[in-house]
Amino acid sequence: DWSSDVCSSDLTPLAELLLSAGYDTACVTSHVFVTTRHGLQQGFVHFDDSFAYPAVDPEDGITSEIISDKGIRFLEQKAAAEDPDPWFLWLHYFDPHGVYLPHDGLSEQFGTTDELDLYDGEIAFTDLHVGRVLDALEQQGLAGNTIVVFVADHGEAFGDHGGWRHGHTLYE
Repeated sequence: DWSSDVCSSDLTPLAELLLSAGYDTACVTSHVFVTTRHGLQQGFVHFDDSFAYPAVDPEDGITSEIISDKGIRFLEQKAAAEDPDPWFLWLHYFDPHGVYLPHDGLSEQFGTTDELDLYDGEIAFTDLHVGRVLDALEQQGLAGNTIVVFVADHGEAFGDHGGWRHGHTLYE
C-alpha cells in the first residue's frame, strides 16, 4: 500500500540541500501524498499541508486559489522583511485533476458538458492562479532574482495513444 509510504531518511531532498546552503525553505501543498504523513516536510522551515487534511478532499475541492494565496503571502513577507537570504518556495497544486469542475467565468469559453472541455477550463483556472503568483513576484520586486520551475508528476490522456486518465499509460 503505497499510500502509507514514508520518504526514506537516507534520501536528501532538494529542500534539505538548499536549507543547508542557507536558503529559507517553504512549501504549501494540497494533496495528502505530499505531506508530513509521508515525510515530505524534510528540509522545509515552513511547511503548510493544512489544505491536504482532512476537511478538504482535493478531488472534490479546488486548490489553485488557496495555494496561490498562501504563496503570495510568503512572497509579500519575504519582500517586506528585506531578508537577504535566498529562498525556495514549492507550491503544490492539485488542479487540474479529475473530477473536473466548471469554473464560472472561465469554463464557458471551452464548454461545460464534455470532460475534455471541463479539463481545459481547469487548466485555464489553474493558469489564472499561477499567473497571480508570477504577478506577485513582479509586484514585490522579486522576479529579477528568481528562477521559476514548473513540473508535473503526470499528464492526462483522453484517448491519446490508447490511454485514458492518468497513471495507466506512459508516453514520451
